[in-house]
Amino acid sequence: MSLFKKSKKEVRPEGKLPELPPLPEMNMPVFPELPKEEKEEKTMEMPTLASLPPLPALRLPTSFEQIKVPTKPMTIEISEERRGISEPIFVKIDKYREAIAGLEMIKKKLHETSALLEKIKETRQKEDEELEIWTQEISSIKEKIELIDRKLFSGI
Repeated sequence: MSLFKKSKKEVRPEGKLPELPPLPEMNMPVFPELPKEEKEEKTMEMPTLASLPPLPALRLPTSFEQIKVPTKPMTIEISEERRGISEPIFVKIDKYREAIAGLEMIKKKLHETSALLEKIKETRQKEDEELEIWTQEISSIKEKIELIDRKLFSGI
């Protein structure tokens, strides 16, 4: 009885698989039908502009140079009352990098917001100029109508 003898391979015709043995007949269980669920569509009403609370006033710095990112490691001085000796506490470099990345993102968002506010100011200024032109045209038309009215009806 040897375990490592070469076994004889069955020679099969090309493309044919061996036949499977027949399956035993079994009675499959019958499951009861589940009740059908009625789907209720829930819709949310969008809040109206009047129902929203007003936005707080936003005060931005005039230039982004006023926001400076620290270049030296962040340390916190602990008062002498707590430890007896004032020593710097160093922040892990990962936290420092996260803080720097957060500040950079905030500066970028502030820059984008500032650019949008400038666009809004320009648009508002153009609207004001257009309204001024329209006001002048309306007053010019009123003057012409009054002049025509005086000339036509002054002789009556």
